Amino acid sequence: MLLRWGHANDCGEPDRQRDGGEPTAMTVMLTRMADVRIPHDPADLRDVAPVLLGGRASMLATGATTVTVHDLTGTGGPAAVFPVPRPVGCDEIAVSPDRELLVVCDPGAVRAIAPDGTQRWTVHHRDWPRGCRGSVAVSADGSVVWAHVRGPLIQHGEATGERLDGELWLVIDARSGDVLDRTGVGTGTVGSDHVAVPGTGRMGLAVDRGQEGAPIVWGRWDGAALTTVRHGDDDRVLLAVDPTGRRYVTVDHASQQFLAIHRLADGSIERELDAEELPGADLDTDGEDRPAWNFTCGFLPSRHRTGTGTRDSDSDSDSDSDSDSVGVGVGVGETGSGGGALIVSSGDGGYAENGVRNWVVDPGSGRVRGPIPHLGGEEQQAWPVGDGSWLTRGGDALTYARWRLTGA
Repeated sequence: MLLRWGHANDCGEPDRQRDGGEPTAMTVMLTRMADVRIPHDPADLRDVAPVLLGGRASMLATGATTVTVHDLTGTGGPAAVFPVPRPVGCDEIAVSPDRELLVVCDPGAVRAIAPDGTQRWTVHHRDWPRGCRGSVAVSADGSVVWAHVRGPLIQHGEATGERLDGELWLVIDARSGDVLDRTGVGTGTVGSDHVAVPGTGRMGLAVDRGQEGAPIVWGRWDGAALTTVRHGDDDRVLLAVDPTGRRYVTVDHASQQFLAIHRLADGSIERELDAEELPGADLDTDGEDRPAWNFTCGFLPSRHRTGTGTRDSDSDSDSDSDSDSVGVGVGVGETGSGGGALIVSSGDGGYAENGVRNWVVDPGSGRVRGPIPHLGGEEQQAWPVGDGSWLTRGGDALTYARWRLTGA
C-alpha cells in the first residue's frame, strides 16, 4: 500500500510528485516488515528492549525469574531463556552475540549466567548506593565484557587493596571472568549505558550524573590494554554511533533542545539540529512543554538510499511478501555520508515523551525529513533495532510492528 505523502523541502515548498501520482526521485519506501507478538506472560513482564545479537534482530524481555531473548526475524519465539535470581531491567543486562551468556550488573557484582542457570563467573565490587547503577556490554565478537562498576573490586569478602577505589571501567574475559584491565573513570554516577563503536575494539560509556551532567567516556581495548579519552564538557547525552565508526550523536543534557552530530575522532560538532525548528513545532508553550528531542535514536544502513519509489531489491527475506509500504520523502544518504541515515524522535513535555514524532536525518548534510507517517497514523516512538529496522508498539507491551526504509 502506497500513501502519497507530501512534505516541505528545504525551500519550505511541498515536494512534487510525477504525473500519474508516482513518487518523485526523492521518495523512499517505508516498509512494514512484520507484525510481531512476543509470547510472554503479560503479568510477568518487567521490561523489554530491542537488540542486535550476532546480526539478528532480537527482543529482550525480563520477568520475575527469567530473561528471555526473542527472535524478531522469525515467529518472535524464544531463542534463549536465562534464569535470574532477581527481577532485572534491560538496562542492567547484556547478552552475548551467540545468546549463550547473560551478563547481569548487580548492585555489588557482575555475574555471567548460562541458559541452564549455571553461574559461569562473578566479579565482586563495592555496592552501588541505593538508586544508582552501573552497566555492562558484551563485545561484538563475544570475547570480552565491558563493565562500569563501583570500586574497589572485592575478593573473598575483602577489598583488593588497589588504589583504584572510585568508579571503574573493566574489561573482563567473557569465558573465564578474569579482569583483563581496568581504569578509573572519575564520574559520580546515577546510572550509565554502553554504546558500541561497530567493527572496532572501542566502546562509549554514557554516564548519567543526574543534575550534575552527563559525561561521555570512550574506551579502546586492543587486546592488551584499556585506554580512555573523555569528550566534551559533560553536558551531552550519548545516543548512538554510526555504522562506520566516524560519527556519534548526542542531545544536550539540560534542555534536550539540541541534537548534535559529532566527529568521533575528536568530539567536534559537525551539525546541530534545533527541535524548535522542526516542521509543526509548537512554540506557543513554555517550560517543559516546549519541543525537544528524546533519548531514542539509531542509524540506518547506507543501503537505504534515495530511490525512485520502488522496493529495495536486496530486502530481507522476512519482509518481502506481505509487507505494506508508505511513500515518504526523506532524501536519505544524499551526501554520500557512508554511515546511512539517522532515525530520531522528538516530542513535548518532560523527556519529550508526549506527542512523539519520528524523523529521518542525513548526518552528512543535517537535512531533516518527516515526520514519518506510520500506517494508521499512530504517534509512536521508534525503537531502532540496530540492523536498519525499528519497532513501534501495538496495543500492548507485547505487540510490535517492525519497519524499515527501502530505496531502489
